[in-house]
Amino acid sequence: MIGTCYLHVGAAKTGSTSLQQALSRDLRDKRFLYVSGDHPNGSFALTAAYEIAPHNEGPFHAANLPGRFDRFRDRQLRLLERGFETARHSGRDLVLSSEETWLWSRPGLINLREALHRHHFAIQVIVYVRPRVPWIHSLFQQAVKMGGRDLNLPTHRGFRHLRVRDRLELFWDVFGRGQVQVRLFSPADFPGGCLVRDFCESLGWHIPPEPAWRSNESLNLPTLQLLYAYNRFGGPVGDWNRPIPHGYGELPARMSDLPGPLFAFHSRLLQPLLEELQPDDEWLARELGLQLSPGPLPPDAEQSVLCDAEMFRYAPETLEWLARETGQPVIPTTTIEATGRRVAAQVEVLRSRIRGSWIARGQAWWLNRWAGRSSG
Repeated sequence: MIGTCYLHVGAAKTGSTSLQQALSRDLRDKRFLYVSGDHPNGSFALTAAYEIAPHNEGPFHAANLPGRFDRFRDRQLRLLERGFETARHSGRDLVLSSEETWLWSRPGLINLREALHRHHFAIQVIVYVRPRVPWIHSLFQQAVKMGGRDLNLPTHRGFRHLRVRDRLELFWDVFGRGQVQVRLFSPADFPGGCLVRDFCESLGWHIPPEPAWRSNESLNLPTLQLLYAYNRFGGPVGDWNRPIPHGYGELPARMSDLPGPLFAFHSRLLQPLLEELQPDDEWLARELGLQLSPGPLPPDAEQSVLCDAEMFRYAPETLEWLARETGQPVIPTTTIEATGRRVAAQVEVLRSRIRGSWIARGQAWWLNRWAGRSSG
């Protein structure tokens, strides 16, 4: 082997978006080359090129229309292979980042390993894992941002990221235990509180002292409630047979001034999931000395969410804000469905007024085009 490939595999909600944007746009070090295909997030290109049946997973679900996905996969494979060759011939170490890779099948991981070995790269896998309670909250928020509309936590695809033991044992088997570095996602312990800085400094990648890179900030309870109602009763979000509406991805930013408490699940909702994950956490503590399990859960706040109905129990300030922003009457609270449908209708008014940034439009275009959905 004549070079090293640093393969960052997430897991999800541990700062991957911030890292990918920084590596693709802001950071340069002549000793390293970041390769990601057509998109800053290497998940698109790497999953299409090397995973088995990628059209059944994530953003490629339903993308098996004749010829469409094959053309996309072939282009990403060419871009990746060209990047691997460029890194090898220039003597640079290769950097890849794809949080989807954390969930890949064994054959997909072997395909990627063999492709990198053909280009004479030794592989170092880097994964971040997160303390359980904030990780669960963050995964749920991401599920809602992607169209989630129920509280059955274990059924959400993203919650597969929590199965740390199964994932790590697979990576150890494919790449070798000594080639897999596991780090705790703990911003309080990162240099400058920044995941990008922690990752790059672990590689020896020189980066400027400022700024700190952050993306996908947490949402508060009122914002999640409005999105949840829209997903349940409004537009076709989360339905892979229909397009993601333009501007949907910018709704959280549009709601950033909506006042309200932080989102948190009630301990009675969290406890069964934490107990199910406890054997994983005990194994991780024994094997690597990492502690993901909390001590006793803190007392529940009054606004902690215990059941689906509480996602439709709006504070008066939330409905007043929505009415003010849309120019509509304040919604009266009646039944869950009636109120939820009215809220969804007003969120649709808000969405329709957003002229999506080029980033938001680009994300919707990618997902819609390569999932075989017409734009809308």
